[in-house]
Amino acid sequence: PSRIFVGESANVDDIDVLVIDDEPLVLKMLAANLTHGGFTYRCAESGRAALPLLSHHRFKLIVTDIHMPDMDGLEVIMHCTASVPGVRILAMSGGGRYNNATDVLIPARILGSSKSLIKPFGGPEFLEAVQELISGSELPRRLHRGEMDPTSPAFLAWFRQPRS
Repeated sequence: PSRIFVGESANVDDIDVLVIDDEPLVLKMLAANLTHGGFTYRCAESGRAALPLLSHHRFKLIVTDIHMPDMDGLEVIMHCTASVPGVRILAMSGGGRYNNATDVLIPARILGSSKSLIKPFGGPEFLEAVQELISGSELPRRLHRGEMDPTSPAFLAWFRQPRS
């Protein structure tokens, strides 16, 4: 079952982030950072525990560890990209049994994660990635670097979004 942390919202439209990691201390650290950043969130201790949350809530961002028992992060990414079109995914890994986080973060990107972080990372780096993915600010950066066509559907959809 998923654990409840301060900062969680019961309103389906108010939840920004779903965090999935099998390490309780990592979940608590990420939850504290999200609370500090003003984000609402839910936490799940495994990919399997996240499935009911994914079917009952709309999240703006999924943050998932890769190495987890039961259902790993790559399976989570495949499930999310198939069942929640357009969801942004932040994959994270410390390498686990592979001893190199890049070994699993590259397949995570290929399968649909929007961004990846190598553990250990700091709170500011995590919050910057969350903000970038939720706000969609990654698109203008890609446009500026010449990696995106300003007439592409993805950029036009971002451009037409109301700004606060």
